Amino acid sequence: VRGPSCARKLANFLEESKEDVGIKNIMVLERGFNGWEASGRPVCRCKNVPCKEHENA
Repeated sequence: VRGPSCARKLANFLEESKEDVGIKNIMVLERGFNGWEASGRPVCRCKNVPCKEHENA
């Protein structure tokens, strides 16, 4: 499941969850991360998990 249907499933799960997981916004990226990067938006390229380097393309 990808895109808007995945976002809807996540939103429904969060609504039903009694725990605040700290997710404030759910965004669906048009044309995915490639489209995000092509539009000039910053993309993290770090290899550490969680990302702590904050290297932008």
